[in-house]
Amino acid sequence: MASRALHIYDLRSLATFTEESGSVPPPNKLDIEPWQRRESSLKFMTRAVACMPNDAGYASSSIEGRVAVEWFDPSSESQDRKYAFKCHRQNVDGVDVVYPVNALTFHPTFGTFASGGGDGVVALWDGIAKRRIRQYQKYPSSVAALSFSSNGKYLAIGVRRAVSYVSLVGFCRCGATKINSFDKDSRRPYCDSCQCQPHIISSVRRLSGAVSAYILLTSQNLSMTQSFASTFAGPTSKERKYDRQLRLWAASGQQALEDSRVLLVNSDGAVGYDDESVTGVVGVETLKNLVLPGIGGFTIVDPAKVRESDLGVNFFLSEDSLGGSRAEETCKYLKELNPDVDGLWSSQPILQILSQNSGFLVSYRLVIVTGPMRQSTLQVISQQTAELSIPLIYVHSVGFYCSFSLQLPSVFPVVETHPDPDSMQDLRLTKPWPELLATTNQIQRLEALDDHQHGHVPYLLLLLYYLEEWKRSHDGRYPQSYKEKTEFREMVRRGARTNNPEGGEENFDEAAAAVLKSVGPWSLNRNVRDLFEMDDCSNLNAQSDNFWVISHAIKTFYKCHDVLPLPGTLPDMKAQSSDYISLQNLYKTKARKDLAEVVSTVRAIETQLGPDRVVSPISEKEIEVFCKNAAHIKVVKGRKLPFVDSDAPDKETVKAIRNNIENPESLIPIFLSLRALDILVTEYQEKRLHSTSSSSYLDDPTNWQRAMYKLMTSIQANDSDCLDDEAQANIQNTVTETRRAGVGDLHNISALAGGFVAQEALKVLTKQYVPLDNTFLFDGVKGRGEMFRL
Repeated sequence: MASRALHIYDLRSLATFTEESGSVPPPNKLDIEPWQRRESSLKFMTRAVACMPNDAGYASSSIEGRVAVEWFDPSSESQDRKYAFKCHRQNVDGVDVVYPVNALTFHPTFGTFASGGGDGVVALWDGIAKRRIRQYQKYPSSVAALSFSSNGKYLAIGVRRAVSYVSLVGFCRCGATKINSFDKDSRRPYCDSCQCQPHIISSVRRLSGAVSAYILLTSQNLSMTQSFASTFAGPTSKERKYDRQLRLWAASGQQALEDSRVLLVNSDGAVGYDDESVTGVVGVETLKNLVLPGIGGFTIVDPAKVRESDLGVNFFLSEDSLGGSRAEETCKYLKELNPDVDGLWSSQPILQILSQNSGFLVSYRLVIVTGPMRQSTLQVISQQTAELSIPLIYVHSVGFYCSFSLQLPSVFPVVETHPDPDSMQDLRLTKPWPELLATTNQIQRLEALDDHQHGHVPYLLLLLYYLEEWKRSHDGRYPQSYKEKTEFREMVRRGARTNNPEGGEENFDEAAAAVLKSVGPWSLNRNVRDLFEMDDCSNLNAQSDNFWVISHAIKTFYKCHDVLPLPGTLPDMKAQSSDYISLQNLYKTKARKDLAEVVSTVRAIETQLGPDRVVSPISEKEIEVFCKNAAHIKVVKGRKLPFVDSDAPDKETVKAIRNNIENPESLIPIFLSLRALDILVTEYQEKRLHSTSSSSYLDDPTNWQRAMYKLMTSIQANDSDCLDDEAQANIQNTVTETRRAGVGDLHNISALAGGFVAQEALKVLTKQYVPLDNTFLFDGVKGRGEMFRL
């Protein structure tokens, strides 16, 4: 052990050796050779070793607070996977104290493992995901031994004899998760939450030595909840599968995603008599990027048949798909990406489906339409989705160009906007509550502190301390202007001690850096102010959405306190652990107090709105999320798709186009050329020009000239005097490229466009992050994208 040597034995070889030796013992213990000889990856003396339940490898620990995870397979590929990490370390008075890791044990079912250290802490680890799952309460003395029961339901913990007790990890019938402590004399466990005694110890066995250990047997089966099992199991297969995206939108966003169904209208049938149709690659690529993260389900509506031209651009079709339903074939291959996602398809035209079933769209959370599409069809879809408050995305991918527009309900609130983390921190330096001021008053004189204490005062308290000094010399006012904030920053910097080896103090540097962003008059965000002034927020009724009920409660809180509920988060800062934790608890306590007040207001509102709201109250978790994000809530005022209702767009759309059309760098000509393509496809389908193929019709420059003239007239820009030569040439070049592509698309551009569209779709489905408002254009030739509100 001291030499860090590890000998690995194969029990089958030992059994064979014993059988061959018979009753005669081996003459020398060295006759039994180990299967492998290794040197520990850890630099200091090995303390404990435990094998994985699947016999793939082992974990070892050292006296220097480290654990190594290694594999038995001696191949270089397996050995490259081994790793080590630090654990069981405590910061005591600014000094990192290292404790030995005395015990390791693997869960027999899930393969996660527990470690126990000299610091009296037991931690659970996921060796595959390389992360700590949970850390339990600290014991008064060193943990010496750990062992899971054979079924994995119990974890026995042995501690040094200074305090003799045993711990059982479990659930009480009241639902509380505890590690309950048992005195060796009482021999009865109890729940700290409800003070009941749910388990009976039928036998206790004391082991000799310096460690007191207890084996618990219960007279009844312990009810293990799903959350308890997951604690030992580590991340579930679903959590591992969606690990990256859960970091973006958390479990609430994932649940919203899994509750969603998406409708893809991938074509409106054949463009002409020759059965040529929109390839719809961008629609399928969008669905791909929604199926992989796990939407609940999707439906593809596409009357087209699979043609030779589809096989060259659509990766979700094969040669066996030729002649079959394109909706059925693409649905089949998309479902293979994620078995958890339900996929349906229909070969009927969308208008036929809507005429037969007026409630067809009700079950969908998002509708995606692939263009170009007949104007009358798009109008019907747009109108019905608007009436049902279902978001709609209309997307084109033609040649090197793509565009999509997002039609949101007239009011689309987003609570979890995920702003910059720094902006989420509300320290209330200029509006401190009494308890925070009392903490600051504990620092009477910074000059009297020794160097260690002086260098570990949290910068938050430093700012509060110097703000009080500033107010005394400025008639009780806080720094307001940039000049005053600069002067205050210099005042803070002068307080740092420089007669030390570092030549300064990190906490004072942090304080000076935080002045401009943290010191100043508190003000209400404009978006939140607009929210409070909306009729839906002021005039509630029994049918009001939860969002408006909570908004009204937050508005009431703001009127009473002139601030929003405190989020309760603190940034990292140099400080002693005890001081930082005290500050953290202070902010969390205030946040919980504010939350309780808002919850009380919500309950009062629910009572006023009627018995139906009382029976189904808003969950406290939903209110808590709202309070934490109250300062950054965004209400997007949705608009209909541009040009969807008629050939004459509204004034805002016209203004946006005219303001950008003469800019040589603007991508507005792409929008105009794709809109002209919609006009030509509509003309061709409605006039049923059977004497001409669709490709010939869409390739005729005269038709494009007529469509563009009609379009430019609608935006009052058909007069050549309105546009300079460069703008006209830019439009003409864009139209030429669009005409060359026709209704065909390039897979790489469509795949990229599918990513763009899916990103906005995820924002809409999870109701997190601020969605596009409302049109995005991309030029694959220049590699540029641009957003417009049209």
